[in-house]
Amino acid sequence: MAWVQDLSFDDNNMKNPPTLNPGQPFTKSWRVRNSGTCPWTPGYMLTYMRGNNPLAQMGGQPAPVVGQANPGQTYDFSVNLVAPVPPGIYQGFWQMRNASGVPFGQTIWVGIQVPAPPTPLPPATQTPSPFIQFNANPTTVNQGQPVNFSWNAQNVREVYFYHDGQNWQNHGVPGVGSTVEYPPQSMNYYLRVVQTNNEVQTRQIFITVIPTPNAPEIREFYVQPAQLLEGQCVAIYWDVRGEVNKITISKDNQPLWDGAPLSGKLDDCPKSAGQYNYTINANGPGGANSRAQTVTVLAPPPQEPVIKNFSAAPEWMYVGECTVVQWTTDTKATNITLKRQGPDGEVILKQDALPMDGKQDCIAKIGDYTYILEATPPNGGAPESAKTLVHVEPIQPAPK
Repeated sequence: MAWVQDLSFDDNNMKNPPTLNPGQPFTKSWRVRNSGTCPWTPGYMLTYMRGNNPLAQMGGQPAPVVGQANPGQTYDFSVNLVAPVPPGIYQGFWQMRNASGVPFGQTIWVGIQVPAPPTPLPPATQTPSPFIQFNANPTTVNQGQPVNFSWNAQNVREVYFYHDGQNWQNHGVPGVGSTVEYPPQSMNYYLRVVQTNNEVQTRQIFITVIPTPNAPEIREFYVQPAQLLEGQCVAIYWDVRGEVNKITISKDNQPLWDGAPLSGKLDDCPKSAGQYNYTINANGPGGANSRAQTVTVLAPPPQEPVIKNFSAAPEWMYVGECTVVQWTTDTKATNITLKRQGPDGEVILKQDALPMDGKQDCIAKIGDYTYILEATPPNGGAPESAKTLVHVEPIQPAPK
């Protein structure tokens, strides 16, 4: 017996099993061909053999041949089934038996899925009111001294912290946080909060800076980029003028360069995601001066899997029959290789395959065969792999 086509409830090689409601009756029909040398008489029948679940028979009963199907002719079988009640994917395998009850020919199957009941929606909850706090300590400092800012904004959509001369769009911060600033002159600092209803509230604190005329002048201090991914590095630039005894470049109060020159560039690579505060402190006989800049390091986004789908059908067959292995990978994946491991060792079935491809493989020995797909990501990292198993049994005796 050889399968020709599914006449109803086609599962597309179990890639897209049709969905049925729990307990729903349905009729599965196949068209098969008598590929042997003996006619099929009413003593021949299509019977259930096994399934991926104890409920995979779905109440199906043997379907006897009505009339006669001679060698080379096609014949349509239909069985009445009932979808199981528990949710899940069900695959039941059917095979011909001759008048003596001996199974023979290709195995065919019916595959369906029963969905889980919808999750009841939780009762609507009232949107909590926003809560906003914004503090600075101290609010009056000598030039070069630090100011500690802290904020707490809850039940809101977005938060921005910035000062006069900065664009608020470039300075998003977490809802709860703190930072140290070294204001170069008297200025306003702002906390801009976007509420869940898109209304905007802004808090403002004015910081008074008492000039130190004879302190070193920090003409330039900036860190680029202000936002980066984990594993990347920043460049720190500075330019100091005046009478200077010592310049220190620090990160989170830990010196990176103690005794730095009047101007220069320094690279630094933060080790993990988070916020880092870079500062320059310049001390001279006339006083001290400082500047600071906060840098945000983001964790890299999760990488999409290179291998999207990988399957073999059928997963159980007789020796001499064929399985079809199919896959889909990232369209830019490279070095796509299909291998087979089994009683005959490891065999490379296909190299430099296409991202959406397949391979028919006919097995000549009984045993378990593992198909392995390997693909290199578009960025050239370590290759990913996926596996699927096919079981091959001895061929049944020919019908008499």
